[in-house]
Amino acid sequence: MIRKLDFYGRTLAEEAAVRLRGCEELLDTCAQQVFRATAKISEGDIGARATAARSAESRSGLRATPAGVWALGFVSMFMDISSEMTHALLPVYLVTVLGTSALTVGFN
Repeated sequence: MIRKLDFYGRTLAEEAAVRLRGCEELLDTCAQQVFRATAKISEGDIGARATAARSAESRSGLRATPAGVWALGFVSMFMDISSEMTHALLPVYLVTVLGTSALTVGFN
């Protein structure tokens, strides 16, 4: 059996084991940081979030929808309208302005 060696003279399996241990250590460090961050959340922060959630629930109807959602909705609607207009007028433009034949464009 031929053992492939890396640049440092270790076998590839040894190199993989070293990298895996490094990944495990990094993952443990990240998990500890997340655990510490979640432990630091104070009761006041949780209370403020709950109050904001309750005030959002108390609004009803269209006023409960955030302004960003409205803006994205209108932008999407106008893009759809412009796309439909372009697709409807493109054959007319090709025939009248560019001078292509109706057969080429696809008219019967």
